[in-house]
Amino acid sequence: QILNILREFKSKKSLSRKVIVVTGSPGSGKSILALAILIKAASDEFDITKSLLLTNHQYQKDTLDGALNLEKNDYVSPKRKLSSNPVMDSVKFVKDFANNRKTKYSLRKEQKKLTGKAYIPQSEFNEYVSKWKDDYLKVIDKINPVNLIVCDESQALVDPSKPKVSDMGTGKKWSPAYGPQAWHIVMSSIISIFFLDEKQGYRQQERTLAEDIIDLAKKEKIDVFQFSLGNGQFRLNGGESFVSWLDWELGVDDNLIIITPPAKDQIDDLKQVFSISDDPNEMRNRIKKLFETDKRCRLLAGYAWEWISFDKNELIDSQSRETSLNICFKWVDKKKQSEFNLGLDPYDNAEILFGEGSRNPATVAYPLTVRGCDFSHIGVFWGLDLVWRKNNWIIQLDYVYGNDNVPWVKLAKKEIESGEINGEGVQRLIFARACAYRILLTRAMKTVRLWVEDDETREHLKQSWTKFLALEHPLQRVKMDKLKQDKGNDKKKKGIKVGLNDTKQTFLSEF
Repeated sequence: QILNILREFKSKKSLSRKVIVVTGSPGSGKSILALAILIKAASDEFDITKSLLLTNHQYQKDTLDGALNLEKNDYVSPKRKLSSNPVMDSVKFVKDFANNRKTKYSLRKEQKKLTGKAYIPQSEFNEYVSKWKDDYLKVIDKINPVNLIVCDESQALVDPSKPKVSDMGTGKKWSPAYGPQAWHIVMSSIISIFFLDEKQGYRQQERTLAEDIIDLAKKEKIDVFQFSLGNGQFRLNGGESFVSWLDWELGVDDNLIIITPPAKDQIDDLKQVFSISDDPNEMRNRIKKLFETDKRCRLLAGYAWEWISFDKNELIDSQSRETSLNICFKWVDKKKQSEFNLGLDPYDNAEILFGEGSRNPATVAYPLTVRGCDFSHIGVFWGLDLVWRKNNWIIQLDYVYGNDNVPWVKLAKKEIESGEINGEGVQRLIFARACAYRILLTRAMKTVRLWVEDDETREHLKQSWTKFLALEHPLQRVKMDKLKQDKGNDKKKKGIKVGLNDTKQTFLSEF
């Protein structure tokens, strides 16, 4: 049906705007399909040359660029630089739009010229921001739209209207006064195609849902087509059941109440697809051994270790705090993220990637670096930021690093200090960290090896996976409302620096 829409456009039977929304789980083929559509559109059959592929962050953009060059046997320069501006800067007229809108900073400057005071009441700024579309619609007819825009990882598009999103700064050069990025894509193209997995939007500003795109298109009276790739699986040796178990275990899908165990003839394969190690050294050595015959092997980690080597390369990140690791690692160089993904110098070297012993550090990547990428075999370090206690996922703020969810962290700290251990900030952080580990654990085409720092969490996941493979009947997820009733007023106790996973709770009734 997507190709039919392109054919109608080429034949000029339909030149009205169209919006296509495609959803799918990790490994369902979203990025491959996005590239295939773009290439097909540019082929002789369609000859739609005024087309763009948009990505949501620099690392994916660099990786795609490098992968395409490598496929063409072109040299990929390690000095290669692409625009670090937000995705929307790829579309010129959005810059023109932005010139007609003022950020809070520019409004303050203007206010100071007029009154001598830079303060603007929040209510006045909110009223101004709410009128963003009125200003843009005045100039929309003056712009020549792009024929086709394909946007991958669309869940990461900024929507400043969402709670707390504007607190993050909404990305470089993007202001709340500009409105949702998805709207600009829709209005800047005749055909816009959005690929997304809502559960991979773990950063605070990544809050765009399929229904958001559909709603904004309908408000502009634009035809919308929606497709789902479902849980089809090209990664993990087709281990669709693994992804279903992971979503169910992490509780990232409210609609996944019942999970059906895998067929008996799949169980042996699934045991090879995913396993949990008791020793991080064993996990590292296993992945390093596989690297000898397959260079698409990597180590990944949750952001539970501070990035102390960011500006001091001689430091080792895993040593930023006391840990039970008997190996050490560093985060991938901030300037060489795509080289890590592509296996280019220096990340074509086993010693750089996997280290040796407890003094020569390995290299690990975090979710944002590898989202949208895949490898053959991966080893994942699960830190102390998200742990399992008494049938609940718990966030441990002392181990939450990075700037992906700063406002939620601040809110969660206030909630915990006041004894509200199940507040919105806590819940948002639990969900964000669960989504981050979901990204890491679904990057492999063949096998995933996991090491969990917390003993209780590791044992819980091992038992959960073992019982899932052994079950003969579907499992029912217990609703959190019932758990709340069972626990009575426990959550009101003061001084407990944890948080219960409210709406995203999972619970194995078998346990």
